[in-house]
Amino acid sequence: MPIDIARWKTSVNTVWTGVWINVLGALLLTAVMMLDAEIPVNPIVQVLARLSNLIVYAGMIVQVVGMFKLRGAVDAEDVKAVTLLAVGTGLSLLVLFFETLSDTAVNILKFVIGLAVLVMVLMGVYKLKTSLTFPFKAAKGAGMLFAGLIIALAGGFLAGFIADLTPTAADIILSLALLAAAVLYIAGWYKIKTADPDDYLAKYPSAQEQDEQE
Repeated sequence: MPIDIARWKTSVNTVWTGVWINVLGALLLTAVMMLDAEIPVNPIVQVLARLSNLIVYAGMIVQVVGMFKLRGAVDAEDVKAVTLLAVGTGLSLLVLFFETLSDTAVNILKFVIGLAVLVMVLMGVYKLKTSLTFPFKAAKGAGMLFAGLIIALAGGFLAGFIADLTPTAADIILSLALLAAAVLYIAGWYKIKTADPDDYLAKYPSAQEQDEQE
């Protein structure tokens, strides 16, 4: 099934809008955390914190909507991969919500869902980055998303491993890993957004097929 170019552009633009809403929410949240350190109990800071969280949630929802739209634009070979990415991203909203709760049962559920999110998103982006029917430049973008996830995971494990020995170094490592992952996430989706949907590897015959044709 050929890619629906019009739907592709609408879908990736929707995801890209969600990415930037997330960036706005993350920047506001960072500013709020800095203010909170200076003014611990302040109603305005508390309102801004809730607003930044809502912006992050909104960005995630917009991305999920765009990803589900993208299912109807890609080749049939890539529908499963995009579905994994969309469902995984959607479930991550539950993980974010559970972060506000502290019940033991909720923490267990958060861990299980978080693990499911990780597996689904990793599988989804890996399938897209190695796909022959996903647009070539977009597959490179999926590769950047995959690299960002691996860096975030590696940074988290390393930071957790050395946290008791040197908390400051652990915080620095985790912050750098998350920053790198965020940059790769933005850059990856930019590549996907600017990809030519009609340029994919399966469109071109391999050297072996060319020889057979000759």
